[in-house]
Amino acid sequence: MKTDELLNEFDNVIKEGWNLPLTRGKIIVNANEVYRFLKEIRTSLPEEVKQAKAIASDRTEIIKKANKEANALIESAKEQAEKMINKSELVSRAKIKAKKIEEEAKVKAKTFQIAAQKYIFDLIKKTEKALASNIDEFQKISKKIRLLRK
Repeated sequence: MKTDELLNEFDNVIKEGWNLPLTRGKIIVNANEVYRFLKEIRTSLPEEVKQAKAIASDRTEIIKKANKEANALIESAKEQAEKMINKSELVSRAKIKAKKIEEEAKVKAKTFQIAAQKYIFDLIKKTEKALASNIDEFQKISKKIRLLRK
């Protein structure tokens, strides 16, 4: 079960607790349920952290792939340029075309790399928000539990 689902269920357990008269908001809850939820939350948090790390790792792979494709485009442009240079009639046009192809390849590669970086950055931001929200909820519940112990 995901952390946010566990936290919602845990919140319900607290809401369903019995109010103790004259205790300024203290309630009675089933300690076994509280401990079970805490154990499940502690178990699920590392998995969500692993997912965040996997996203960061994917970012690196996407950037590597973009660089590899950019280099392949550049190499392809260079090869085409060399073939054209070898033909004596087309030497001047070949140089111009090769340069154009190389520049277009660089622009395409840069555009792809920027798009990949933005995509990864957005993924990381979403993951950070989700983790921050889960941690915030966990801290709220921990505070409630500490208040219950008093």
